[in-house]
Amino acid sequence: MRDTQIDPDTLLSLPFDHYQRYSLTRRIIDYLWPDEARPPLRILDVGGQNSSLKYFLPDDEIISADPLPPLAFAHTDKLPFKDDGYVVASGAALPFADRSFDVVCAHDTLEHVPEELRGDFLAEMARVARGLAILNGPVYTPRTAELEKRIALFSERALDWENEYLKEHIEQGLPAADSIRKSLDSAGLTTVSVPNGSLVMWLTMMALRHYLIAL
Repeated sequence: MRDTQIDPDTLLSLPFDHYQRYSLTRRIIDYLWPDEARPPLRILDVGGQNSSLKYFLPDDEIISADPLPPLAFAHTDKLPFKDDGYVVASGAALPFADRSFDVVCAHDTLEHVPEELRGDFLAEMARVARGLAILNGPVYTPRTAELEKRIALFSERALDWENEYLKEHIEQGLPAADSIRKSLDSAGLTTVSVPNGSLVMWLTMMALRHYLIAL
């Protein structure tokens, strides 16, 4: 594992699901590039408005791209936003040349993209990548959709608080794994699915997190 150059406990102060996504991306990259003396990779994080990827891969060049400008505040004061470049751009029309990045990734992003633009979003990820794209986020299953609605109702009815991210998940609909695979296959990429996370644990942690936020 590469040195994060900060206390690992500080990274654990990130939201648990955010930490899980970025930690998995680091593990994939460390597996594919195990030589710690390798040259820095050029990595694009699409939808990276609140990205923490630079803290997980500090020795690599991290560029964030998002339709919105950087947020005014980070998840925690201990981890202010940090990258090597920020570009305001739609993931469905990236302003980069073909094969510009060693790795192109997106974390918890595709489910916030309107369904009619998801194919373009995936095609653009594949276009600007030199062969590796990491798409890291929830996909549709009946159980996942049911539990997201349950947490949304819990926050609205019990806590009088609306989670705007879950609201978008429900309104847009979670992307289907088959449609993601077909889009990436048509772009010439071989796809590998890496299931991760526990729905029961997610439900428990989200309920606790929402309650603490409401307090």
